[in-house]
Amino acid sequence: MKKNQKSKTRVFITIAIVEIVLVISFISYLGILLTKKAGELNAKTQELQNLVQSVHTIETLKNENEKENENLTNLKSKFFNDDSLLTFLKNFCNKANDYNIEISTIEFGTLSPVLDSTPPLKKLPVSISMRGSYRNLTNFLKYLESNKEHIEEIDLNFSNETVQMNIVFYVQTNSLDRWVYEGVINE
Repeated sequence: MKKNQKSKTRVFITIAIVEIVLVISFISYLGILLTKKAGELNAKTQELQNLVQSVHTIETLKNENEKENENLTNLKSKFFNDDSLLTFLKNFCNKANDYNIEISTIEFGTLSPVLDSTPPLKKLPVSISMRGSYRNLTNFLKYLESNKEHIEEIDLNFSNETVQMNIVFYVQTNSLDRWVYEGVINE
């Protein structure tokens, strides 16, 4: 009977050891799976963080691009085109008459490229000879100075009642060497 009981005890201990080994193996297997899933989760989290950072970068670049486009549009509006230059020159002559200034000649120089855009931005030197009293000429020049958003360079030469004015305009035009009005004035 003792042998029988010893045998039962051995079977019980063996079964217990096998169960413990199986439980430990199962727990180890679950630990390995958990570690593997944690690694995958970390990789996916890193990937998600990279995507979020990329989206943030894209949004930042998109905003900067919109600001640059807005700045370019603002800059573009500060340059003459064919219509606005002709309108300016017509208004220039009318204003000169308002100040009792006689415009003797207006001569256009050769266009030179500044920026390759559509239409291209070019420098247009213009030489204007005017006659009038010194007072009228100075008042007219003060008027021009206060309204010169499109005029970039002015060179003046006074001689008695004559003023030689050399102006450089920046014009967006398709004209090649000489400026030729190609637009349509809506007045």
